[in-house]
Amino acid sequence: MKSYLLVGAMPTPNGGLHLGHLAAQFLPLDIFARYQRRQGHRVGFYGGFDVYDNAISVIARAHGVTPQAMALRMQAQIQRELGYFHIELDALINYLAPEQRQQSLRALGQATQQLAPWLQTRQVRYPFTAGGAPIAGNWIGGRCKYCGEPAKGYSCDTCGISITPEDFDDIHITAARQGEPIQWQAREVLYVAVPEVDLNDYLAAQPLPAGVRQQCRVLAGTRPGRYQWTGIDDWGLFLPGQGPGQVFFNRNFTLIEQLLIGERFERQHGQAPFRPHSPVHSILAYGKDNAGLLLMDLPHIALATGLVAPYRRHWVSPFYQLAGRKMSTGQQHALWLAELMAESAPADATRLYLSSQHSAEHDVELSLKGLHRQARLYRDLLGLIARLRAIGPASDATRPLCAPLAALAEQVHALFEQPLPAWQQYHALLADCCRLGAGIDGAHAAQQWLATFARCFGALVPDAATLAEAR
Repeated sequence: MKSYLLVGAMPTPNGGLHLGHLAAQFLPLDIFARYQRRQGHRVGFYGGFDVYDNAISVIARAHGVTPQAMALRMQAQIQRELGYFHIELDALINYLAPEQRQQSLRALGQATQQLAPWLQTRQVRYPFTAGGAPIAGNWIGGRCKYCGEPAKGYSCDTCGISITPEDFDDIHITAARQGEPIQWQAREVLYVAVPEVDLNDYLAAQPLPAGVRQQCRVLAGTRPGRYQWTGIDDWGLFLPGQGPGQVFFNRNFTLIEQLLIGERFERQHGQAPFRPHSPVHSILAYGKDNAGLLLMDLPHIALATGLVAPYRRHWVSPFYQLAGRKMSTGQQHALWLAELMAESAPADATRLYLSSQHSAEHDVELSLKGLHRQARLYRDLLGLIARLRAIGPASDATRPLCAPLAALAEQVHALFEQPLPAWQQYHALLADCCRLGAGIDGAHAAQQWLATFARCFGALVPDAATLAEAR
């Protein structure tokens, strides 16, 4: 029996989910988890909400509510959306809940203590309102001084580096707060200064798209070896005993989440996933805009300090686009799950569509037209299942399908043994399975097909598999 720990990048509850979220981190892990569980393996599939992201403060202000109220509202919506599309996590953790917040503070305190030999204090200038409120994160934009490209918030999407207000050229306040008089103040924040670590072997073991691998080579020359640990903000995980506005630097919360999820997995399964030489196969899935942080910065901290063993595998997805532009919650440009739910879009058909469009190398254009086309194919699949279930016992199998079905099952198994399964190939194997089923008119062969279909493809289309297995 193998052990797997699967973690999807935390969605920020500043809005509902779109198809890009589903395709990038949730659906691939859900398919993998379902398949491995059917094989009898031990699987933990976890996620959490990025509740301390400054973007929540921005959207909350626009709606006239508190960041906490906005985060809780959006969390409830996201949970409904994931449930509708059959994403079955063992836990989707709300770090705003009192118990989880206390656990986060405990883990943060322990990590800060363990990192003490590498912590340094620096003076960083932040803009404040006349009333003394900090203006940071997504309230700020400008050009990244490292790569010269437009950036905002706490990181540059182009070069992936974490940034403070001092790291912007041509800094400006976003439209939501333009016109407010600001004053700059120097505040002390903590940084983790770690020695250089050779990440080449770690990166070489990852199933990365060529573009992301090249991005890592470029970023390797820009990493400062000094990573922000605390910052100044009006929303976040406020640190006890620190100065006003002092929060944990939220870009690193994945590291704290890793500690907490590791504890949870060990309690449930008796194995520690983030210790050196752990037998647990740990996988983190996310979009390529987070590769600089999750693939380089946090593993650098982890390996240099021994705080925690990094994830064994990174599944880095391309951008998912609508009309040639990356889907974005902040820019309100996406195909929204809530709208698909309102149209009663079949969950299985949506899962089929996203698997058929997946690419390890190129950004992916999604459309409602493509989704509707897949819905028609899904109806054909349901018709095939219904026909095979209706074949009576008096009919004999007219052709031996044991060998073709066994070969198909072996191909599916081999696909799931890959470091990153090729989801388009998985979709193509389902099409092969349907072609085999179309020629069946005997009861024995029909039962073989239904059982093989459910075992091999129930991970992708769970509703259809339930129908195939029904007695």
